[in-house]
Amino acid sequence: MKKRFSKWSGIKKGSFAYFFIMFFLLLYCPIFLLGAAYYNKLDKQIENEVTHYYSGLLQNIGSDIDMRIDDLNTLAVKLANSSWIRKLTYMQNNKIDSKRVSVTEITNYVEELRTYEVLNPFVVGLSVLFLDKNYVISSHGVSSGDIFYNEVFECQDFKYQDIIDIAQEIYGNEIYYTKNLNVNTLIRGGQRAGETLIYISPLNHNRFNKSMMIAHIPISNIEKTIKGRIETSPCSVTLYDKDNQSIMHILSGEAVHNIAKELTYVSPVNGWQYKMNIPTSAYNHAKHNIRIGVSIISLLVLIIIVLIAYYLSSNQVAPLREMCRSLGYYPNDWMNNQEINYYQLKTLISTTVANEELLKEQNERLKLSIRNGVLLKILYGISIDNEMQMLIKGNKSLFQFDYYTLCLKEEVMKLGSPEGGLEFIAGIYPPTPPENVEALCKSLIKYQRYWWE
Repeated sequence: MKKRFSKWSGIKKGSFAYFFIMFFLLLYCPIFLLGAAYYNKLDKQIENEVTHYYSGLLQNIGSDIDMRIDDLNTLAVKLANSSWIRKLTYMQNNKIDSKRVSVTEITNYVEELRTYEVLNPFVVGLSVLFLDKNYVISSHGVSSGDIFYNEVFECQDFKYQDIIDIAQEIYGNEIYYTKNLNVNTLIRGGQRAGETLIYISPLNHNRFNKSMMIAHIPISNIEKTIKGRIETSPCSVTLYDKDNQSIMHILSGEAVHNIAKELTYVSPVNGWQYKMNIPTSAYNHAKHNIRIGVSIISLLVLIIIVLIAYYLSSNQVAPLREMCRSLGYYPNDWMNNQEINYYQLKTLISTTVANEELLKEQNERLKLSIRNGVLLKILYGISIDNEMQMLIKGNKSLFQFDYYTLCLKEEVMKLGSPEGGLEFIAGIYPPTPPENVEALCKSLIKYQRYWWE
């Protein structure tokens, strides 16, 4: 299989490129596959965490609003069981012939509304409305801020008959958002306070009249409550009433595009539905750091594998220069080319001591002209840096490996004699000083004869 791969790819066996590809396939691919599986696991885990975060955020929004509405339900129960409501009901029942109950008879009792802590940034007004069969008897309430309550509401196009009609049908707590009751409440100065929701709770029932608690909930207050929760999270929230009628749509900031998931929360208090759209950007933002981390780790692993492959190939199989040659890289300058060839051969010889067959194979791949240049460079190039003198003196033996002579053996045998070797060297590379050439060649031939014997 390896031979087929070498023949098919054009990369020769023993080269750095060959070794690196094999090393890459055997080591990096399993690491890559395991890393991809682990990344996919982290990706799903992050998606679940983001979904869980937004699900909790939506539930907190719904629970916050439910808590305020539940406070109104609790207040309605307290008012229905209060002594002054029961007394007013008794007074109304004992005055059957009277169509109205005097306002002065209930003024003192209405003040008890102020003892209930229900006025907050969510609910800004509260009234108790007394009705007979056909019309409003009286209405008193308390308020906070600039919202004015002296009668029921100061509302544009508001009709008491709407309340009367509702009173005939209502037997439980209701929140209305209709064309008739979705009104723009007026402030004392005649300005509009915005659209409102009206909470209505019956306090008592009899044949002739009915008492109701009415709370004023501006939609802007609900929007503030929701925006305060989602201002740092990219998403949108849409609020629907129990009839699936859209009440409001709120964005955290920018418009939401490419919806990734929709979450729904149904209020157990009033049946409202809160739907949250989570954009794809929310998941991408959460995955940004892990993508950077995975990229850095992948790059480090690749660098480490390249270094390991280079180290092993340089010390066991083939030099890095072979990869350059396999890629077709040759310097334009002939001198630099010979220097590269020299270091190719030197590294090849010094790092493949235990593999004579591989050394022979690599040696055969070098062209004759390149091999001649390498021999000359060994003799001449090292002496330029005064390194050859140290080699000859024995301070650092260049010929310390047995197989080093293999690459020189063929050339010396062709020459047949030391004199031929001198002519060969002098003829190919004239700039070399004769005395240096003679000394170097004698030393070279001395070592050659030593190893041949």
